[in-house]
Amino acid sequence: MSYDVKCCICGSVIHVNEDFSASDFEVVESEEKGMGTENTHEASMVVQCKKCSNDITVTVDFYEYPVGNFDCQNKEVTADGGILVIEPHLNNCIDDLIAKSLGE
Repeated sequence: MSYDVKCCICGSVIHVNEDFSASDFEVVESEEKGMGTENTHEASMVVQCKKCSNDITVTVDFYEYPVGNFDCQNKEVTADGGILVIEPHLNNCIDDLIAKSLGE
């Protein structure tokens, strides 16, 4: 997975070639709904601008509802200190989470 983020300080575009892995995500919120529990999974990664050293925190949130059904279509990606130019894809990460939830 790779993505691009633009620094809010100097305007440089940083190409990030680093993956979010299943172990990076943690459940940050749980809520009971009609079909069971909805879990919010979140992971963050700090990327430093090579030009001005600004720290940009990229955060990805996605939902699991009902348990075992990971919804990546409605993920939320933010970049504190920067602007996302190309969003990260989570396909491999979600496959790992599904395998983990099934005990594989």
